[in-house]
Amino acid sequence: MKNKLKSDIKKQKITFSIFGLGNVGDVNDSLLSPTYDVVKEFFKHKFEVVVHDPYILDDNKLPKNVLLTNNLDSALSDADLIFISTDHKIYSKLNSNSFSSAKKPLLIFDGRNILDRTKFKNHVIKTIGI
Repeated sequence: MKNKLKSDIKKQKITFSIFGLGNVGDVNDSLLSPTYDVVKEFFKHKFEVVVHDPYILDDNKLPKNVLLTNNLDSALSDADLIFISTDHKIYSKLNSNSFSSAKKPLLIFDGRNILDRTKFKNHVIKTIGI
């Protein structure tokens, strides 16, 4: 049963959208960014990855098949999970309406603990802070 579940998961196309490539919030510096490690881990499991960052528009350290975008709707369009990796102020202002372009319910992992969970409590979006 456990192996069948793993097999079924591997057959599905799962897309992770990582919010933030900068190493700290509100800058365009990706040196020492934790996002590179997160991307590497997701790629080990053959997941598709999209990175959103409003300050970094190009990065040659990301694998070629990772979409880097500054358009939030593009980052959300096929996402199954949102991983907040950088504490850009724009991310702290997100609420359930910010995710209206998502095609399916999202799980959000708030790796910087910047979301105001009260803005999500009556919605299908789940937030997990560290």
